[in-house]
Amino acid sequence: MRFRHLFLLLVLAVGGACSGTPPALPVTSPTGDLVRTRTELQQRLDDYERLLASSELDEEERGRMTLEASTIRQRLQYGDFRVGDRILLSVEGEEETLPDTVLVEPGQVVDLPLIGVVPVGGVLRSEISEHFTEELSAFFVEPEVRASGLVRVAILGSVGQPGFYTMPAEMVLGDAIMAAGGPSQNANVDQVRIRRGGDQIMGGEQTRIALQQGFTLDQLNIQGGDQINVPQTRGALRLLSIITGVLGSVTFILWRIT
Repeated sequence: MRFRHLFLLLVLAVGGACSGTPPALPVTSPTGDLVRTRTELQQRLDDYERLLASSELDEEERGRMTLEASTIRQRLQYGDFRVGDRILLSVEGEEETLPDTVLVEPGQVVDLPLIGVVPVGGVLRSEISEHFTEELSAFFVEPEVRASGLVRVAILGSVGQPGFYTMPAEMVLGDAIMAAGGPSQNANVDQVRIRRGGDQIMGGEQTRIALQQGFTLDQLNIQGGDQINVPQTRGALRLLSIITGVLGSVTFILWRIT
């Protein structure tokens, strides 16, 4: 798998070298924490709003930034944990009392045995350990808590094992694709697309940069239910069309001969 991951990065590097003028970097950057802090998200929202107030953006870039800014506002207001999400939880000395994975239930709460309901609404992934520490302090003396958010995404298209995967939010985008079996031989990793519902929230240059620079799912504002699609290369589709045409011609000739 390590070789295939290196191959993925090599393909991206070659694709970038052949793409002509260097692309503009996105506002976000992979520097800092693997999961965004509230301060980082607010800073990036301020950057987006400043750029959106200018007249230098084309329509496509303005649409992308508007969607991204809206996602960040929602994260800051409502937190990262939606119904159906899972949270990894570890409390030192209480491994037999508490489960290691908890489900976010309606109302943005988790239900812990012997403790009851713990709200997680408005909490970011970067805040979840501190949040559980505070909530569980009423039940345990100075609890040592480690918690992290999981996100369920669909990895589709030209990968070894397309399907739904529950992954740590701090996993980098390239590792997420590798977890689904890695790109197939005919995959166009230069054009990976991320979709949410019917909208494409990232694609082309942006995802290529994200793969090259090691953005995590959290840094890309990935939410549960998002789709990561790895398309086929056009060359592979053309080759398939040529092969189909040749086979059709041969079939026709054989039919005429017989």
